[in-house]
Formats: sequence, C-alpha cells, structure tokens
Amino acid sequence: MLTVADISEADAARFWSKVDKTNGCWIWRAAKNQQGYGRARVAGKYHTSHRVAWTLVMGEIEAGQVVDHICFNTSYVNPKHLRVASQKQNSEHLRGATVRSKTGIRGVIPSSQKVGKPYRVVVRHHGRKYYGGTFDDLHVAEQAAVRLRSELFTHADGR
Repeated sequence: MLTVADISEADAARFWSKVDKTNGCWIWRAAKNQQGYGRARVAGKYHTSHRVAWTLVMGEIEAGQVVDHICFNTSYVNPKHLRVASQKQNSEHLRGATVRSKTGIRGVIPSSQKVGKPYRVVVRHHGRKYYGGTFDDLHVAEQAAVRLRSELFTHADGR
C-alpha cells in the first residue's frame, strides 16, 4: 500500500513531470500497462499513476479500496476524474456491454421465449440475478436496465 510518507519530493517531482495538465483531465504521458493504466515508479516500486496522483493530492487510500476512473479514461490522473470505491463498486461501474453480449446493450439479453417480447432485462448484483421485465423495443429495454442498475448499485450512476 502506498502512503504519503513513501513519496519523496524527488518522486513527486518526477511523477508530476510526466503529467500533462494543459486541460482539466491531467493526462499521464509516460509508461502504461497493457490495459492502458499509467505506471509510475515511486519509492522503488511500480504503482498505477492514478493511485499515485490520488495519494499525492487527496491522501492515502484505505486498505481494500481501489481508485475508480469516473470518466473511464485510464490515462487521466486528475482526482476530480477519480473516486475511491470498493472493488465491487468499481466492477459495477462499467461502460457498455461485454464482448459476448448478443444485443450490444449491457443488461439486455435476447428473451428465451419463442413468442412474446424479444428483449429481457437481467442485472447481476451480489451474485444474484434481478429481472427487469421483457420489452419489444431495445431502447426501452436499455432504459429499464439503466434504471434497475441505478436502484441496485452503490454509485447509482446506472451506466
């Protein structure tokens, strides 16, 4: 776990020299891992750049907490674009459907009924499936999935 005390002035200066603050996003301009997260060497170890930025600006991150990119851009290190969350909250905060989705809409699956409405809303939460109804229209089903996620998920942004 990275602490404020671990970060020397030299580490902090080197870190900020790799951040482009020309807009409000604060973009990491150095090494990144395969998922696009910045990698910063601090106190002799590599850390993700958004966690380092959070620690430098906001303070230490509690054990068991992660730093979530609110705007989904893994290059951003401005704490205004980040939030501390549990791993569960972070995994709920996704954009779009999975690559295996048959409808292309997160939480909307083809209905298993041969006759009737072709789209079904299913949201998983705490290992349980919650059903949000069946729909004729894909857009209406998507709206229902967003509403259901907003009711169930902690951050309640419904994406």
